Amino acid sequence: MKRKILLFILSFSLSINIAGCTYEKPSSNVKVLSPQNSSIADETKNNTSNLIEIPKSEDKSKEESKAVNSPIEQPNPPLVLKKGDNGDQVKTMQQKLNKFGYNLTVDGSFGPSTHFAIIDFQKKNKITANGLVDSATLKCLDKTPTAETTYKPSSQDTKTAVNNAASLEQYVNSKSFISKTNYFIWADLSKQRVNIFSGSNGKWELIKSFTCSSGKSSTPTIKGSYTVGAKGNYFIADSGARCKYYTQISGNYLFHSILYDNKGEKIIDGRLGIPLSHGCVRLAVENAKYIYDTIPSGSLIYIN
Repeated sequence: MKRKILLFILSFSLSINIAGCTYEKPSSNVKVLSPQNSSIADETKNNTSNLIEIPKSEDKSKEESKAVNSPIEQPNPPLVLKKGDNGDQVKTMQQKLNKFGYNLTVDGSFGPSTHFAIIDFQKKNKITANGLVDSATLKCLDKTPTAETTYKPSSQDTKTAVNNAASLEQYVNSKSFISKTNYFIWADLSKQRVNIFSGSNGKWELIKSFTCSSGKSSTPTIKGSYTVGAKGNYFIADSGARCKYYTQISGNYLFHSILYDNKGEKIIDGRLGIPLSHGCVRLAVENAKYIYDTIPSGSLIYIN
C-alpha cells in the first residue's frame, strides 16, 4: 500500500515538470498585438483607398502665383461732374444744356452760370436738384427738348442769379466758417432765405438756396452758430399740426416743413417768406426733406 502511494506521488511530480517545460516566455523584441491593435491595423489597411493626395509644394506655389498675378477687373466709377470741374466733359455738358435754352459760354469751366443752369435743368426734369451732374442728369441731357424742359431766361435773370451766388459765396468765405463736414447751412433771417453750401473753410460753394419762414417777433428764431443735431420724419406740434422732416438746430429749434393737418395730408399753413413761426425755421416740404436727407449731423449752422 505504501509503495502504491509513493509511486503515485512520483508520477504526479513528473507530469508537472513536463508541462512547465512546454511554456516559453515571449521575447522582449516580439510585439504581441491585442485584439484592439489588430482591428486598428485592419481599418487602416482597408481605408488606404480613401486617403487624399496632398499636392506637391511646387504645384501649390504655381497655383498661388497664378492667383496673385491674375488681373482683377475693376468696375469703372460713375461719372459725376460738379462745380469747379474743367475739361472736355464739361464742354460737352454745356453744349447739351444750350440745346435746352441756357445760352452758356462753352468754355469747359463748370462755374456759377453752369451750376445755376444745371440746378434749373434738374428741377424742370423732376430729378434731384443738387447741382451734381450724375448719370440721371446726363440721361436727361440726351433727351429731346420739350416745352416743359426748355429754359427761356432773359440775360438779366441769369446775370442776377450768378451775381447772387457769387456774392453769397464771397460773404461766407470771408467769414472763415468751419464745419465738421463738407456741408454748411446759412439761414439769413433778414432775407428769409436758407442757403446750403458744400466744400470747406474758405472754399464754400452755394449748392441750394430757398425761401423760409422764421420766428415772429414774439417768438424769434435763435441766432448764432450751431450744429446739425437730431432728425426725424415728423412731429406733432402742440396745436395738433404735423411738421415733416425735422432737423434739429438747438433744443426745440428746428428746420421743418410747412404745417400739415394731424394726418399729414392737407396743408393748413403753407406761408413762406415772412416771420410767423414759434421759433423754428419752416421750409417747403421738399427743402425740409433735402436737409433731412443730405446734410449730415455735425454740419455747421449759422443764423443771423
